[in-house]
Amino acid sequence: MKISASVVSHPGNCRDKNEDNFCFNGKKLEGNATLRPIRFYGRTSASILMGIFDGMGGIKAGEVASRIATDVACSAISEIKDRPDTIAQLVNICKQANTVTCNEMLNVIKQRIGTTASMLCFRDENYYLCNIGDSPIYLFRDNVLKPIFHEHTEKENFLRIHGANAILPKKKFKLTQNIGIFPEEMEIEPFVISGELIKEDRFLITSDGLTDMVDETEIADVLSKRMSPARTTKQLLQRALNNGGKDNTTIICIDIR
Repeated sequence: MKISASVVSHPGNCRDKNEDNFCFNGKKLEGNATLRPIRFYGRTSASILMGIFDGMGGIKAGEVASRIATDVACSAISEIKDRPDTIAQLVNICKQANTVTCNEMLNVIKQRIGTTASMLCFRDENYYLCNIGDSPIYLFRDNVLKPIFHEHTEKENFLRIHGANAILPKKKFKLTQNIGIFPEEMEIEPFVISGELIKEDRFLITSDGLTDMVDETEIADVLSKRMSPARTTKQLLQRALNNGGKDNTTIICIDIR
């Protein structure tokens, strides 16, 4: 199958520093923003890896953690192409990034840093998802927007206590898992799934700088217009900025053809 994709990244209206980063099949963020969408065209037979890493907001040097995870992911692409165990390879990216991040905290930065990781690998007729943290991944199929990631936040505990239909408080739930957790504190458990690709599928990977500013109904409306991935990412970013742009925002849109 053919793939076309695009990525944009912006620090937002309220922050000078961009703590997001991305692995765009080997390309990563250079500088503080992508001034124009970066495009990609390829085939799934080549094993394609896309991911977003959101350095934990409010933590100094969050961009260091996201850069570490990005570097590990980009370095792993050739190995993913050569080995059939794609899910295991994606989990290994998270674990390697966690090890390097913990070493950085202990030996260099001397303070806590962290990042989320949300990745999609496309191989032959299938997609493989791996995420830790709360950076969303969506599948837009048959004009329906469906979140396909797992949100590692205290929201899980809240719904378990109060019931699945409980009204959620208007607050940002704290992360329960992320890259940057020492092994003696917790063994990280990335969420993984796989599925079959269908022509006309659209995937969206994003940091919460988009979803905190633009609701899912509006995101679905933009995706339904079937603009190119470059125009789609550009328009979604502009809507996030128009609605306040309170956080760094990174968006990857991927079309299956």
